[in-house]
Amino acid sequence: MSKSVAALETPGKGFFVRDDGNALSALQAATHTIQAIYQCPFQAHAPLETMNCIADVRADSARIWVPTQCPEEARAEAAKMLGMPLEAVELQVTLIGGAFGRRLFADYVYEAVELSRSIAKPVQVIWTRTDDMQCGYFHPSGVERIVAGFDATRKPIAWAQRSIFSDLSMYGFPSAEDRRDPLHYFNDGMPWGSFDNPYNFPHLSADLVPLNSPVPTGPWRAVFYPTTVFARESFLDEMAHYAGQDPLDFRIRLLQPGNVLQVSDQKIDRSRLIRVLQVVADKSGWNTPLRHTADHLHGGEWRATCTTRIVSWLKWLRYRWTGGAAKCGSTAWCALSIVGS
Repeated sequence: MSKSVAALETPGKGFFVRDDGNALSALQAATHTIQAIYQCPFQAHAPLETMNCIADVRADSARIWVPTQCPEEARAEAAKMLGMPLEAVELQVTLIGGAFGRRLFADYVYEAVELSRSIAKPVQVIWTRTDDMQCGYFHPSGVERIVAGFDATRKPIAWAQRSIFSDLSMYGFPSAEDRRDPLHYFNDGMPWGSFDNPYNFPHLSADLVPLNSPVPTGPWRAVFYPTTVFARESFLDEMAHYAGQDPLDFRIRLLQPGNVLQVSDQKIDRSRLIRVLQVVADKSGWNTPLRHTADHLHGGEWRATCTTRIVSWLKWLRYRWTGGAAKCGSTAWCALSIVGS
């Protein structure tokens, strides 16, 4: 983590993410600025159901039962391992007990297949909790630094964000040629949360400094959103506090005039996000004391959450009401089995 914090001081700009207006000049001219650094550690999936698979390899065929998010890849790789045609391998997808993102990689499937082939009997592989925690693919650690500038009326005029995180080693690291392309991450819409920042700052900049480590990394629930959105929305609360405004009203003002923001090939409908915030505020009884709201775009859906909380004299955080709202886009249904013809 110390290396990640040090990377915040990387000279010049990192990989390009956003550059609307002139944030550097606006920050220098601002009447007041505030900044914060947010650090997030590596995160394990810690699912209710650890990695597991049943495989039954015969002389000329194989059957696999597995909770996985990559059935086509797992089936194809198993056929390749066994030297069998794809049609000879049948794969049944069972219900998945968590670890969404982790199960996009099927290393535990190949363990079961290899063992079943070796002993010529059906095999059930179940990872221990220790193995699952130590040998999985972790959400990358990350550091976010955000600086905001205000004018003399405490109106926000500038936002600058630098993100430090590693690539997902599950998919391999960028090539040397990719590293030479300053738009490499921008072209992939990365990092989520700063690339698609929906708020209407007159001057906004964002860049990325990748910092890879030997720790195996992969998608963790909302993939790249947890670190960047946590930092973004937490800092917006800090800004609202400095401006002396209600955090919900502060966000809605920053989403005005409710137009559609075009970032590369992605369209962000601010009016839909405003409606989501208004719905969750209405359903949660926003005018009651001690509340927090946050929103983000995920998979074509606008989501907002609101938590009313009280802190006891022991300083433990207790949740007494949690509400949420989503403006859903398209939905998809995954096939439950792939069976050879």
